[in-house]
Amino acid sequence: MTNAQFGQFDPVRIPVGNAPRDRDPVTNISWTEAKAYCTWLAEQTGLPVRLPSESEWECACRAGSDGEFCFGDAAEELIKYGKHYAKHQILGDYGITEVGTRWAIQWGLYDLHGNVWEWCEDAWRASYEGVTRDVSSWIAEDRASVGVSFGKAKWLLR
Repeated sequence: MTNAQFGQFDPVRIPVGNAPRDRDPVTNISWTEAKAYCTWLAEQTGLPVRLPSESEWECACRAGSDGEFCFGDAAEELIKYGKHYAKHQILGDYGITEVGTRWAIQWGLYDLHGNVWEWCEDAWRASYEGVTRDVSSWIAEDRASVGVSFGKAKWLLR
């Protein structure tokens, strides 16, 4: 979601850090704030809105591909789809990118291969051992974020 979209929910919040523009992705919000936004958006639209489970996010990010990424395994293609360390290291393109400025994946979603971390419903865990392949969430106190920020190496991207 963008700062402008989140600003409709929380008009007194001032964007901070590397993403101050209206079309920049929201950064520096807690899991609780992300959940509250989902509740508010559901009330505004009358549609069910929630954070995805990590397995749902992973499925969406891969968009049906059996490869490492939505387009297969060619890591050099990441530059087209997301903002990540390799791109800004090579091209000097530092900082956060406005939402939707990279290519969409096959399912029409943007910014899943980099830019900023994204919250999901699941709890954080050190490994995928014991994880189900369905859409259920792993519930515990520490929450998981998915994706990766623009400042991380491409091997961390999904």
